[in-house]
Amino acid sequence: MSNDIVTSLVQGVIICSATWVLWKFFRQWVVKSPLDNIPGPPSKSFLYGHLRDLLRLDYWEIHNHLGENYPGIAKLRGPWGSRMLYVFEPNALHQILVKDQYIYEEGRFFIRSNQLVLGKGLLSTLGEHHRKQRKMLNPVFSPKHMRHMIPMFYEVARLLGQAIESRVKGGPQELDMITWMGRTALEIVGQAGLGYSFDPLVRDKPDEYAAALKTFSNAMGKAAIPRRVIPYLPDIRFAGIGHKILEMFPHDGVKDLVKLSDILWTRSTEILTQKREALEKGDESVAAQVGEGKDIMSILLKANMEASGDDKLSEEELIGQMSTLILAAMDTTSNALGLILTRLAEHPDIQQKLREELIDADADKGLDFDALMNLPLLEAVCRETLRMSVDLPILQAVFRETRKDVVLPLAEPIRGVDGKMIHEIFVPKDTTVVAGLLNCNRNKALWGDDAYEWKPERWLKPLPTAVAEARIPGVYANLMTFLGGGRACIGFKFSQLEMKVILSVILPRFTFEKSEKSVVWNLGGVRYPAVGKYGGKACLPMKHLSTEAYLHNTCGDRAALTLGKYGIHFKKLPHTSRSFTRFAAQLPGVLLHNQRGCFMKDAPPPKVRVETLIANIEFHIGPLPSHAGILRHTLAVMSGPDGNLQDVVALDSWSFHDHLVENYPGIARLQGSFGSSILYVFDPHALHHILVKDQYIYEEARFFVRTHELVLGKGLLATLGISLSSSYFTLYTNNNQHMRHMIPTFYSVGRLLLRAVEARLLAGSDEIDMSEWTGRAALEIIGQAGLGYSFDPLIDEQPNQYAAALKKFTYAIGSVAIPRRILPYLPNVRFAGIGRAVLKLVPHDGVKKLIEISDTLWSCSTTIYNEKKRALELGDAAVTQQVDEGKDIMSILLRANMEASQEDRLDEDELIGQMSTLILAAVDTTSNALSMILALLAKHPDVQEKLREEIIQAHADQGLDFDALMGLPYLEAVCRETLRVYAPLTQVFRETRKDVVLPLAEPIRGLDGQLIHEIFVPKNTTIVAALMNCNRNKAIWGSDAYEWKPERWLSPLPATVTEAKIPGVYSNLMTFLGGGRACIGFKFSQLEIKVLLSLLLSKFTFEASDQPIVWRMGGVRYPSVAQSGDHKASLPMKVRLLHVGK
Repeated sequence: MSNDIVTSLVQGVIICSATWVLWKFFRQWVVKSPLDNIPGPPSKSFLYGHLRDLLRLDYWEIHNHLGENYPGIAKLRGPWGSRMLYVFEPNALHQILVKDQYIYEEGRFFIRSNQLVLGKGLLSTLGEHHRKQRKMLNPVFSPKHMRHMIPMFYEVARLLGQAIESRVKGGPQELDMITWMGRTALEIVGQAGLGYSFDPLVRDKPDEYAAALKTFSNAMGKAAIPRRVIPYLPDIRFAGIGHKILEMFPHDGVKDLVKLSDILWTRSTEILTQKREALEKGDESVAAQVGEGKDIMSILLKANMEASGDDKLSEEELIGQMSTLILAAMDTTSNALGLILTRLAEHPDIQQKLREELIDADADKGLDFDALMNLPLLEAVCRETLRMSVDLPILQAVFRETRKDVVLPLAEPIRGVDGKMIHEIFVPKDTTVVAGLLNCNRNKALWGDDAYEWKPERWLKPLPTAVAEARIPGVYANLMTFLGGGRACIGFKFSQLEMKVILSVILPRFTFEKSEKSVVWNLGGVRYPAVGKYGGKACLPMKHLSTEAYLHNTCGDRAALTLGKYGIHFKKLPHTSRSFTRFAAQLPGVLLHNQRGCFMKDAPPPKVRVETLIANIEFHIGPLPSHAGILRHTLAVMSGPDGNLQDVVALDSWSFHDHLVENYPGIARLQGSFGSSILYVFDPHALHHILVKDQYIYEEARFFVRTHELVLGKGLLATLGISLSSSYFTLYTNNNQHMRHMIPTFYSVGRLLLRAVEARLLAGSDEIDMSEWTGRAALEIIGQAGLGYSFDPLIDEQPNQYAAALKKFTYAIGSVAIPRRILPYLPNVRFAGIGRAVLKLVPHDGVKKLIEISDTLWSCSTTIYNEKKRALELGDAAVTQQVDEGKDIMSILLRANMEASQEDRLDEDELIGQMSTLILAAVDTTSNALSMILALLAKHPDVQEKLREEIIQAHADQGLDFDALMGLPYLEAVCRETLRVYAPLTQVFRETRKDVVLPLAEPIRGLDGQLIHEIFVPKNTTIVAALMNCNRNKAIWGSDAYEWKPERWLSPLPATVTEAKIPGVYSNLMTFLGGGRACIGFKFSQLEIKVLLSLLLSKFTFEASDQPIVWRMGGVRYPSVAQSGDHKASLPMKVRLLHVGK
C-alpha cells in the first residue's frame, strides 16, 4: 500500500513538472500578452526566436533593421516563442537603466555566467550586494585618483612605443595592433589597477595570461546561447561533477570559458596573496611593489581593512573584483583603441590633424590629466568612435529581466499593431528587455541623417538640439556606450585616460595604414577584429611607419629657413622631423611650401609658392627691406612697447579702426608688444576660418580667458575646447521655445521701468540717465528670467550694490586692456593669500576695481546658487515659491545638470561661474545697445515717430506674444541696423594654438608687389577679429555702410552681403560672433531690447541732452558725458511723456 502511495506521488510530481514545463513553453502561443500589440519583425526560428540573430558574431542586419524601421521600441521573439522587448528610445532607457533599475535587473544568465567565470565582482552581483561593492570602489575611479595614475599610464605607453619602434626601424612593417593594444592595456591595468606587472612588452608573444584573456571575447560570443544553460550547472571553479560536466560540454566556447576561468582565478589569487602580505609587512614593503601602493587594489584592500563589518568585502569578492577589473579594463579598451586606429587609417587627414594637435601640445612628453582630457580633436575622435557609427560598437546591447510587472512610459506614442496609439507599455514579470545601446547612439532622429557616419568634427561644435532635449541617460557624453544608472561602467574615466595616453604617445611617432588583409569585426562579448572570417582569433594587422621616415619619403631631405639680416636662406637640420616642425613653428619669418605642404629644399624664391607669414619678421631681428615678402598692408605705426595694441583697445580709438577699414582690404598687419605682429582681420572668408572652421586652432586669447576666469569664474567666457562645448551644450536652453515662456517676465520688468521713469518725470526731473535705468532694467530681467531672483525693483533712486558694481565693469575692463595681459599669470583673485596681496599692490585703478567687482559678483552669485539648490532639494513646492516659479534659465540648468551624465555634469564652481557670466554678459551688452538705439532715435526723430506708430498700432505696449513682437518689421530693422553699425562688441582677440594657413577670399598685394592668396600664421600669433569693421565694410554693404539707415533692412540686402557668407549667427552680421564661441544669449538680448523699446516708445519721447555725449570703447561700447572726466557710463536724455491722444 505504501509503495503504491509513493509511486503515485512520484508519478504526480513527474506529471505536474512535465505539465509545468510544457505550459511554460507553449503558453507563449496560447495566452495573449500586452506586448503582442507592439510592432516588431517576424521571427525565423521557434527554438531561438531572434536571440540567435542578436548574438551571432556576424549579425549586424537585425540591429540595422531595428534602428532604421522602428521608433525606439520593438517586440522580438525569444526562445520557444517567448516575447522580448527591444528598446533604444532615450526616455524608455532612462526608466529601464536609471529610474526603475531595480525592477529591470541584469539577466540571470548574465549574472550567473559572469559569477562562474569572474567570481563575485561588480559584473556578478545585484541589488544591495552590488551597491556595497560599488560604494567601496567609487573613490578609486574618481578623476582625483586618475590624476595620480597618469605617470603609470605614460610609462607603459612608452614601452609600447619602444616595442613598435624596434619592429619598424628597418622600414614599414605590418603588426597585429590588437595584440599589442591588448598587452598594453593588460600592463596598464596590471600596474595602475593591481600594482603588478604582467608583461614588459619586450617579447614578440604575450605570456599565457595575456593570450588567454584575448580569447575571452571570442569565447563569450561563441557561447552566447549555451551561456543560458551554464548558470543552472554547479560552479566551474570547484572540483566535482559540475566541473567534469562542463569539461565534457560539447562546445568550444564553453571549454574556453572553463580554461579562462581557471587562469583568471589562479593568477588573481596569487596577486591578492602578494598584496596582502605586503600590506601586513608595512609601508616599505608596499612601496617596493609595482605602483608603490597607489594602485586601485592596494587602496581597495586598505579601505576594506578599515571598513565596517557590513561594508567589508569577502576574500572571494576581492578576487572577483580583480578578475573583473582585469578583464573589463583590458578587452573593452584595447578593442576600442583598435577601432580608433582603424578609423584613423581610413581617414589619414584626421590622423594627421590629430598628430599635429598632439605634437603641438607635447602630449607624448606627458601631460597632466586636465590638459590631456581637454585636447579637443583627441576628445572628438574618442567620443565619435565610442558613439559607434554603423559598424563600430563596443557593446551593441545589454539584457535586462523584469523582476515584477511594470509600466514603461514612452516619450512619444507609437502606433500599435491594432492601429491605435500606445502611450505606455505594460511589461509582465520575467520579460527579457534588450537595451539597444548601439541604436541609441546612432539614432537618426537624434543625431541627424549622418548618424551612421564617423565624423569627429560633430563634437567640435554644439550637438544637435535633439540630443540635448533627449536627455540620454548614459554617464558619458550623451552616449550609451558606458551605460547609465547604478550599473554604469565604473571605470569609464580609466578607459578614457588609457586610450588618450596611448594615442598621445604612438601617433606622434608612427603612421598607421590599413593592411591588405580583410578584417571583419565580430559581435562578441565586446566588439573585436579578426582576419578573413567571423569567429576567428582576435587580430588587427596594420602597416606602420615612423613619422620621421614618412616625412623623409614624402618631402625628401629635411630643411628649414633661417633669417639673414636682409632676407631668407635655407640650412639643413640634423634634428628629427618633429624637432624641425617645432623649430619652424617659431620662425619669425616666411615659410616656403610646395603644393603638398612639405618644406622645400634650396628652391629659388621665384619658383616657390610663397605663403606669407603675417610679417612677423621684425619680431627679433628688426625690419627687413620691402623685398622680403612681408605684407604690403602693414601699419608702420610704433607707439612704444605696446605697438598698435593701445590704438586697438583705447577708449577713444574709433579713428584708428576707421583708418583700417577704409584703407585695407579685409586684412592688415599691426605691431604688437615689443615688435611682435598682430593680424587684424575683417574679411568674411578669413573670419569664417578663424571663428568657425578652425576655431580650435584660433582659440580665445589666454589673457581674455584667464581674466574672465579670475573675475567671473569658470563660465562660458572662461573655458576652452571640450570644456566650452560641454558648458555650451548644457546651457543650450536659450532657444525660441524657451523665450516664448519668458516674455511675460520681460514685460513685467519693463512696466517697472516705465513707472520708475514716469515717477522721476512727475517729480520734476529735466533729464534722466537712460544708461543707468536701462542697465538696472536689464539686470532685473536677467535676474528674474535668468536666475529666478530679484535684484532691483526699480524703485530707489540709486541702484543696489550689485548693479552699481556691474556698471563699473565696462570701464574697468577697458582701462586694464594692457595690464590684463599680466593678470593671467597671477593667482586667482578670489582666494586669499599672496596672490591677492600682489594684485592689491598693482598700481592701477582698473585692476583694483576688477577685484571689487569680482568679490561682489562671486558673493551674490554664490548666495543665489545656494538658494536655488536648496529649493530644488526641497521639491516643487519650494521651487514655485521663487521668482519666476522655477522657469528661469538657472533652475532649468540646475535640473538638467542633476540629470546630466557624469561626463557632462558641471561642478559647483562652473555653475556659479555660469551665473556671473550670464548676468554680466546679459546686462552690459544689452543695456548699452538699448542706450545706443535711444540715442539714435533722439537724433532721428522721424525714425522715432515712425517706430512709435508701428508699436502703438500693434498694441505692443499691452504685451505681444514672442512671434508677434519679433515680427514687427520696422522694430526689427531699427534693431538690426543699430547692431550693424554700432556693434556693442567691436572686436575679439584670438591666439593661434599651432601653425596654420589662413586662406583669403580675394588675394591681396604684398610689399614685393606679388599677390598673396593665403597667409601662413605661426603658433602663438595674436589675431584681432574686427567685428565692427566687417559689419560696415563698404565692399560688402555699399558706399553708405557707415550710415545708420534702418530702411536698408526693409528690402533685399545687396547681393554682395549674401555672397560674402558672413559667419555670424545673426542676420549676416558679426555682432554676436559665429562658431562655437558665438553669443549663446543673442535671442534673449533681442527679445529684451524689443520688449523695453515697445514699452518706452509707447509712453515717452526721447531727445538728446545738451550735454555732449561720447561713446567709448571699453569691454563693450558705452556712453559717457564728455566733460565729466571720470569716463563713467552715463546717457542723460530729455524724456517727455507723450501728449494726450498720441
